[in-house]
Amino acid sequence: MVRYPTSITHRHFVTFFAVLACGIEFSRAVADGAADSPEAVVSAYMEIPTAEWQKRLAFVAEPEKARPLMEKWYASNVVSTGNKVIAVAGATDPSLYRKVSDTFKVSFTIENPDGSKGNGDFFVVRTSRGFKIDWLQSLKPDLLAKGWWEQGRIAVDAKLPEIAVKHLESVGERFENKPVRMLSLTFDETSDLWLTNLPGVMVDSNGLVTRYNKKAAEGWIGFSAADRHGKRTSKFFARKDKWADKLLELDRGTLVNVVGVVTPMEGMTDYGILIYDIEILE
Repeated sequence: MVRYPTSITHRHFVTFFAVLACGIEFSRAVADGAADSPEAVVSAYMEIPTAEWQKRLAFVAEPEKARPLMEKWYASNVVSTGNKVIAVAGATDPSLYRKVSDTFKVSFTIENPDGSKGNGDFFVVRTSRGFKIDWLQSLKPDLLAKGWWEQGRIAVDAKLPEIAVKHLESVGERFENKPVRMLSLTFDETSDLWLTNLPGVMVDSNGLVTRYNKKAAEGWIGFSAADRHGKRTSKFFARKDKWADKLLELDRGTLVNVVGVVTPMEGMTDYGILIYDIEILE
């Protein structure tokens, strides 16, 4: 994910780094997008002005897949006339990439046209045509957060409506007892905060709702998460017998897609969601 401009203070480079300054050039050539080192492809990519972003595609893995998202990205983000890369660190040794598809992260420092410094990082992948930037992987968090790139089998299932936390809080009655999807949630933690407000219902794997007499706390595990707009709720509930172990193993910040049925909360004016499918996004 590229981050600039920012000031550079102390950076610890634990592996080989290359410095481009005072007219020093990389010894490894870049020809027609075929770079033979990670630092060469990063340098070639960053030196192209963003107004000519199409030229950057030559240095990107899966260029046709990345093209529409790159067009949106460079239409609404930082505009530069090209940046000179003055240092590259991380997995810069080509011998680390032993086979095609091997991917590692490298970080870099740039000098902006006004003399200020900036820094960022890219995932670099070895391909059959030299080293390329895995642009989609590098900007994945930003693309998912903007809703520009959906990931996972639940995301492509257009049969179910997609909702956000604001729908649960403001217009939950529109979706009451109906299956919905929520995409690119950022998992926070498990929680039993609202279990006692759950109605006595059970949801099976196809989204059907039935009544049952079991105490809510015995049958469900709650969790909190933020949607991709940054709005958070702790009114997600999943069946303990199926999902408890997986949820307890999830790290904070893990992205997930979910499918569930919207349910009114007893004694409350807003709604929760009873989850019957969770997809963990790698």
